[in-house]
Amino acid sequence: MRADEDAAQRRTADIYRQYQASRPADRNDLLNNPQVLFQSLAGRRAWIEALRGQSRGERVLDVGGGGGGELSLLLDLGFRAELLSMVDILPDRIESARLRFPAVDIRCSDARQLPWPDGFFDVVIEGSMFLQITDETQAIEIATEMVRVTRPGGQLLIADWRYDGGRGSFR
Repeated sequence: MRADEDAAQRRTADIYRQYQASRPADRNDLLNNPQVLFQSLAGRRAWIEALRGQSRGERVLDVGGGGGGELSLLLDLGFRAELLSMVDILPDRIESARLRFPAVDIRCSDARQLPWPDGFFDVVIEGSMFLQITDETQAIEIATEMVRVTRPGGQLLIADWRYDGGRGSFR
């Protein structure tokens, strides 16, 4: 079974790498690509609205956090670095995030098997990770893990959109 899990983790990492390679390097660079300004501001506003009322002393996990964009916002909003955690499957993203946020618990792991106990986090967030996952089973496994590590009564915040694999409709 472990060989199957390792193969699935490699496939997931390959999907992310292919997705990233297919996009222009400056696609999210506000200085070089002004077309993303509205998307960036709208995304920040959505996170702020969703987080309004949360205590800045709560444990927060960012699943599929990449280079740490949401971590940056959480810190800007006054959330405490020692209570923040992030997980991503790509080692280069983890390395970049660890350099930017040395006080945050940042781990390289497959989100289908999150390395925290049940109910550990008050808030679990995800931003634009699911859109990159083409395997519905993997997406369900990740979502199930996100629910597992969220405490009863906690918040699960997802900011994402999905396409149907090129067939022309949203799902």
